[in-house]
Amino acid sequence: MDVQGNQKVRLITFVLAVVGLLGGTVEPAYTQERTISFAGTQWTVRRSQGKEGPGPNYFMDGDGVALLMPQEIEGIQQSQRNELQLSAVKHPSRNRWFSTEIISQEPVGYGSYRIRLRIDEPGLDSRLIFGFFTYDQNPSQYHSEIDIELGYFGSPGTPWVHVSIQPSSKEGNSISTLPPRQWGTFVLEFQWHPGKVDFSVHLEETQDSESWIWKKTITGNPVPVPATPHLHTNLWFFQGQPPENDGALGIIIEDIRYTPLY
Repeated sequence: MDVQGNQKVRLITFVLAVVGLLGGTVEPAYTQERTISFAGTQWTVRRSQGKEGPGPNYFMDGDGVALLMPQEIEGIQQSQRNELQLSAVKHPSRNRWFSTEIISQEPVGYGSYRIRLRIDEPGLDSRLIFGFFTYDQNPSQYHSEIDIELGYFGSPGTPWVHVSIQPSSKEGNSISTLPPRQWGTFVLEFQWHPGKVDFSVHLEETQDSESWIWKKTITGNPVPVPATPHLHTNLWFFQGQPPENDGALGIIIEDIRYTPLY
């Protein structure tokens, strides 16, 4: 990039930071962020100049990404077993907790979405939320947001698996349940069809526990029609609060797949 281009980037960064300080809503700008390759897809690692939703939280910048370099674990790390680790990390010099999010560079639409992940015992910290969702920067149709979320939202013992389409406040657009355990290997899936979304959450069996499968369909008020949404996965703190140190602060993603319907 030339000197003039660098000056423009610095100016944009300064403006975004000022807007954040003034309490405005800052949409994430993805053009200058780190790119990683995982599961056959190119992903952008989100970073923020100030606190942004959800939460709101600070989101880790490109310095928190390490590809195939386990000695540099911080925030997002791709392991030598072709897995991806997402972690909430406290930056030692800034004394600040950072959340993590990755975004597919290619848009998505009607089709099948699947993620396989592991959570260590006893499960996520009660303030930490894991999200797997579609999101369009265009605010029409409530950003075409379809979600599967895992987390207590600060209230341990309450339903911990949540599926929804936005606006989730509308009756019938959000359903939650409490699985038999909050740790292990999970397979989260949703099928986005015209007029409906089929959700499935599968908790795989262990030597001591049976498998568990939960399926729901939301026919929507209404189900969005895709324009240019992207696939996201993130790990963030409820209301931007620090962890309660009662659970895991990271997850391991084994695979992510999107298969178009047409």
